[in-house]
Amino acid sequence: MVLNRVEYEQFPDTVKDVIYQKNAFEPVQNGSFNEQASNEAVQAVETATSQWIFSREVVKKIGNHAFAI
Repeated sequence: MVLNRVEYEQFPDTVKDVIYQKNAFEPVQNGSFNEQASNEAVQAVETATSQWIFSREVVKKIGNHAFAI
């Protein structure tokens, strides 16, 4: 989404400027963006990058994005 905004003329031209655009992203607005990731968040990332994800049935592909169940 951020990269799409960078390319779209109605948004800022850099990743940093898009992320820090006023009211664009709640975690930036409320300050949680700069906090250390919780154990739960780390665990979610580890699950998303495990081999388990590749065992799911892909139901739709759009560009490089695969949607699976």
